Amino acid sequence: MDKLKIGIIGLGQRGGTMTGTILACDDAEIVAVCDVYEDRRAEIAEKVKEKQGELPVAYSDYRDLLKDENVQAVFVASSWETHVKIAIDSLEAGKITAMEVGGAYEIEECWEIVKTYERTK
Repeated sequence: MDKLKIGIIGLGQRGGTMTGTILACDDAEIVAVCDVYEDRRAEIAEKVKEKQGELPVAYSDYRDLLKDENVQAVFVASSWETHVKIAIDSLEAGKITAMEVGGAYEIEECWEIVKTYERTK
């Protein structure tokens, strides 16, 4: 069985912790990481390399990660106020999308995610 190729967007405390969880999963591999902070990208990329043997591609702009055809799924762990926008962009890019928290400030944002999923499948 092929492993699910995951990109993580947001490498702070929650994204960094979730990296370890994903690395412990036999059915997934982290192929890309993204954060606006270079030190976080470097630290998490090294953590991935230690476990998987290869450095993942490191992006500073999540939109570049979403263009990466090697990424099949995206885990959003960025700052709370960016969750909905990134999740919608990820769905629009055809990626399997997960968020570590809801990230919405208003119920309409939740409906935007649902409508985007229903449209993009």
